[in-house]
Amino acid sequence: MAFRHDKSNNDARHDPMNYSIDFSNGVKYQLDTEVKSQEIRNELPRHQQVMLWLRENGDPATAAEIAEGTGMTNSHVSNELRKHEGRHFFGSSDKRDRRWDLIEGKQEELDEWDTY
Repeated sequence: MAFRHDKSNNDARHDPMNYSIDFSNGVKYQLDTEVKSQEIRNELPRHQQVMLWLRENGDPATAAEIAEGTGMTNSHVSNELRKHEGRHFFGSSDKRDRRWDLIEGKQEELDEWDTY
């Protein structure tokens, strides 16, 4: 069993939390960084869908590759990448077919890329 929580009514918004519950040897709650259900993935905000795909793919990708992998349109993916560039994503300096990746945990690579 797994559940997800995105919202707090009493505090500032925080990052989404995913938990899985294991009943095999007593009840254990584990923080889960993956969203395994495709139904839940499709309901996530588009930038989070792109982030999940990039995290699982592991390599920088073009907007077209991300669109193909996520099932979103190329224009939706391109808009999300540009809207969240510098916050969640960074792109190569190529004028055509920019390759995109996640900022999180990639500071060494980010320093080596020509970004703008």
